[in-house]
Amino acid sequence: MKPRGSVFEQCAVAVLAAALAIGIAYNAIGFSQGLAVPHSGTGDAACMTAIAKGFLEQGGIYHNPWLGAPGIQELFDFPNSDLLNWMVLRGLVLFAGQPVTATHLFLLGSFALAAATAALVALRLRVLPPAALFVGVCFSLLPYHFYRGVGHLFLANYFMVPVAVLIAVRLMGPLPVRPSSADVMPYAMRSLLPPALVCVVIGMTGIYYAVFSCMVWGVAGAYGWREHGWRNFRAMLMLVLLTGLVVVAQGLPNALYNAREGRNPHAVERSRGGAELFGFRLGQLVLPSSHHRVPALKGIGQAYESGLQGLGFPPTEAHNSAAIGLLGGLGFLALFPLLVLTRDSDDSGDLVGERFFHKLSVLGVAVFVLGVGGGIGSLMGLVFPLIRAYNRISVFAGFLGLLTIAAAVTLLSQAVSSTRSTLVCTLLCAVLLPLGVLDEVPVGVYDVRSASDDWKALGRFVGQVEQSLPSGAMIFQLPYVPFPENPPVHRMHDYDHLKPYLHSRGIRWSYGAIKGRKVADWQRRVASLPPQEMVAELRGADFRGIWVDRFGYEDSGMTLETSLADALGGPSAIVSADGRYTFFSLD
Repeated sequence: MKPRGSVFEQCAVAVLAAALAIGIAYNAIGFSQGLAVPHSGTGDAACMTAIAKGFLEQGGIYHNPWLGAPGIQELFDFPNSDLLNWMVLRGLVLFAGQPVTATHLFLLGSFALAAATAALVALRLRVLPPAALFVGVCFSLLPYHFYRGVGHLFLANYFMVPVAVLIAVRLMGPLPVRPSSADVMPYAMRSLLPPALVCVVIGMTGIYYAVFSCMVWGVAGAYGWREHGWRNFRAMLMLVLLTGLVVVAQGLPNALYNAREGRNPHAVERSRGGAELFGFRLGQLVLPSSHHRVPALKGIGQAYESGLQGLGFPPTEAHNSAAIGLLGGLGFLALFPLLVLTRDSDDSGDLVGERFFHKLSVLGVAVFVLGVGGGIGSLMGLVFPLIRAYNRISVFAGFLGLLTIAAAVTLLSQAVSSTRSTLVCTLLCAVLLPLGVLDEVPVGVYDVRSASDDWKALGRFVGQVEQSLPSGAMIFQLPYVPFPENPPVHRMHDYDHLKPYLHSRGIRWSYGAIKGRKVADWQRRVASLPPQEMVAELRGADFRGIWVDRFGYEDSGMTLETSLADALGGPSAIVSADGRYTFFSLD
């Protein structure tokens, strides 16, 4: 499968795609306030940044003595299959010396990696260089990427998806014949080692992309078995087995901890019907996002989102973050008729032909059946409830759709002029690329200025609190919010209690104890006590203060604060400048 162009030309296309993607993403996200200031400081973004801060302070992710007071936060109950992502993030934290900057560098790097790998895979599949550049940039800038952001930082790092698709295409065709014993080593280095490395990387960059890749390979292997024999299916089994082993091996620390401390079923709770809710709808996939820059198209996305909410879907799942853009959507929809109109025929040796489109159509239909609500993913969720968000397979749909457009442009360019096909393709992509970027890149996803102001104000207040306490002092946070994964508490977003920790240097915070463990049970019990008893028990546990987030109460904490003031013998609280936080000293 010889790629288009020389090695230098391939590298040039990949580097150009990465540079364009980073430049566009940098401006679209709004890093004008600097990389050290969060562009989104709530929800999962706060959790990811807190873990990055733990890297800086502890060097790892499993133990953090500054959270979960009076105990120590231990994250062994939370499954982990992102070892490579964690290693990269740790390196960036140590390099930048600041967790927010590190997460932003990781996010920008994910745009570059996605663009480069998509462009290189498109070239490998014999797409013309201008069309490969189009695929790389547009795949990197899918709306999905912006909606995931720092909150789902590792999901945003989907650069191995094109490589998984490339392997699937290979599995659907004739495989190289195993040579004689004298040539085994060159054959292994050329044909066996690269797929094995791909399996290791995919297995270490997130459970979802590992599972989706194995599913797509399963379909490709079955197709290859039918068309070319048992060797294709056997190769698929080996790839799936190796990827699975890599995923399972990363869970060894969790398994050992659970064997020692006992299994905690409350830490990560998943319903067997969750996959039905977390699958995508076709409208979410192909309609404009609710942050589209064109008001009329934005209105379509918002109307569809509102309609799903009216049917009872929660806002997070009614949101069309699975959108793959106008061009990606058109290309993906085209795969359905192409499944019937094309066949795996013996066409020319150029992979961009009827056979190629037929393979893409088989993979596209498989991705749709796996990811759509009510599809195969919903049934698999009954058996494996931990894997529930099948809407995340939309990045596979986006790549297949964009690759279909690029292949069509390549064929059209060759049909117009066999000698000047690259020039024709360049002219066509000069129109398609700006159109794709303007269509895909959402507007107004992040309120960067507001997030920056909130970040700086909270930093000043935490500094004020720290000055009144000795190093290592413990602060009890109210309201009690289970960790991890808890619905919003009035105006509080999940993980909001982590935000003061991000600014502190020598304070131990109560939030972060894993629900279902003894410390979290103690915290919940203490938080439910009458204020007089609560204060007495906290003093007995050597806590030095109480932190109240007023957003977590229907009455903005007025009743609680009055009772705490009475229990402490008078007003002893300081209030943040924005009026959201209150700190009571227990000294």
